[in-house]
Amino acid sequence: MGSRSASGVTDDRAPNALSIFCECGREDCLGKVTVPSRVFLRARKHAGWFIVLAGHYADGMGEVVEAADGYWVVGKQHVTRAARPGSMVA
Repeated sequence: MGSRSASGVTDDRAPNALSIFCECGREDCLGKVTVPSRVFLRARKHAGWFIVLAGHYADGMGEVVEAADGYWVVGKQHVTRAARPGSMVA
């Protein structure tokens, strides 16, 4: 779950935003999400948090930590950073 991550490309439509792959973990999901860079950085500080397209919640992800237009931040509240799987750049 959550092996795909940031493309590192700034989205021109929104200042300080990143376009990232949905981290829902579904093999068939190729969705991309635009999130503010502050949301991306906050999610990366929590090993068990993932950014997914709104509605792409899967069992075992924990709870919805933040819901915004087009994306959700989901995860478990108490997971250490060392436990976060490696990221794959788009």
